[in-house]
Amino acid sequence: MENISTNINMNDETEVIPEITLDIEDVKECYARYRNNLDYYLELDKVYFGNTKELKPAINVPNRSNARIKTNFVQKLVDEEALYSFGNKVTYKALDERHKGAIPLIDYHLKGNGAGYDDGAGKRLVEFHLGYEISFITEDNKFKNLYLNPLNSDIWVNEYNVPKFFIYVHSKNVIRPPRKKPKLVDFIDVYDNKYVYYLDEAFNIISIKAHNMGTLPVGYGVVDNVRYTEENGYIEGDKTIYRTIKTLQLAIEQNCSDITQEITDFHNAILKFYGIDLEDEVDENGQVVLGDDGIPLKKEPIVGDNAILYFENKEANAEWLIKNINDSFIKNTRDDFKDLIFTLTSHIDNNEKLQSNLSGVSLRSKLQSLESKVRANEAAMEDIIRKRIQCLFNWLRLTSNGEIDFDENLIAIEFTPCVPQDIAMIAQIISQIPHDVVSDETKRGLLPFINNVEIEQARIDRENKKKLQQIDFSQSKDLGDNNDGQEQA
Repeated sequence: MENISTNINMNDETEVIPEITLDIEDVKECYARYRNNLDYYLELDKVYFGNTKELKPAINVPNRSNARIKTNFVQKLVDEEALYSFGNKVTYKALDERHKGAIPLIDYHLKGNGAGYDDGAGKRLVEFHLGYEISFITEDNKFKNLYLNPLNSDIWVNEYNVPKFFIYVHSKNVIRPPRKKPKLVDFIDVYDNKYVYYLDEAFNIISIKAHNMGTLPVGYGVVDNVRYTEENGYIEGDKTIYRTIKTLQLAIEQNCSDITQEITDFHNAILKFYGIDLEDEVDENGQVVLGDDGIPLKKEPIVGDNAILYFENKEANAEWLIKNINDSFIKNTRDDFKDLIFTLTSHIDNNEKLQSNLSGVSLRSKLQSLESKVRANEAAMEDIIRKRIQCLFNWLRLTSNGEIDFDENLIAIEFTPCVPQDIAMIAQIISQIPHDVVSDETKRGLLPFINNVEIEQARIDRENKKKLQQIDFSQSKDLGDNNDGQEQA
């Protein structure tokens, strides 16, 4: 354990930090685990962006096409799975009356992350099954989040699975004597519940800064709560799409590459020549090249890159050698691999021929298996977002001197599947449910195009107030004038 006493800068005021403790040995161990797992996650990321290896190492043959066909199912399925859950905006709901005032604040302050922030974070979470998010305050005093992943981060938890600190690894070009040229080295930012420690590549603490979030300002989400590890001598704890379909995707790419090379090289036919004289092989000086038997070597008859074969024969002749390829076998093999990919990942092939029933209910029933699977993705993202809201509320409480005080556990976080919805049927169901059974607020939340029921209620109240102000009561007549002589009660 290393004790540190140093100066930090908080709002241009210098404050001495007493007895800050940081376990450097734990930081070193966390960094070592990050480096040990980095190659695996880099390979996963390369495959996501289409940089796949060959199922069978290929040898480039001269004068051949050597075509390599890429079929990036990993990227397709990751994006599809992420957009299913995170394609629509996240819905925040207050669980009591007091916290309804927190919803507009959440909506306002999280706009600083950008319109596509949650979409991008969701894709990276589904890709790695692991993700982190740092909450921080910008120089212009605005709340902001930064999503990170296992390529640049790791988190350290205790024996009760409670996070102790988080490391963010980033590289810089520096010159260290006696070297005269810059070298790329890792710098480590360590976050705990009070401070950010800035470390160099030798784990020396350069500076310390208070983050003022009142908690570890890092959201941590892992799908199924089990992360990648090799501690038991085998790869475990990883159910990513990459691990699930890696070999199947490579098999399809091999299949497509083989048939493409076959067609490109030979066009399914080879021209055969018999009994013709071939040209002598000559060296760079124009001299005829002789073989071991003293007979001049002949040039290969290259036409269309190895599309001609020469056979020794007394009689001159030429004919086509047709190569019949069983295209049904190739197609069936490729289709079988593709069906296995969709089966193992619980996805459906959206490119298949659509049936006559295209209603939202019909499509939703086909996606039941996928919807069950993505619940784990949503749970991991909810953990990240809840920490985001906690940091936001802590910051608002600090900057308002306690006047703004909300509890993140009283905010519900909901995800709306990005699939076709039968709004007419939903509206019919809502109209048939009595008000004494389900509140209007809950009914309103059933509509997929409403992602914030509190803001929608505020709009309704504002419109009703405006309509009420437009009524001209001076033009209304006394009820007693139109009662046909009957006495008004």
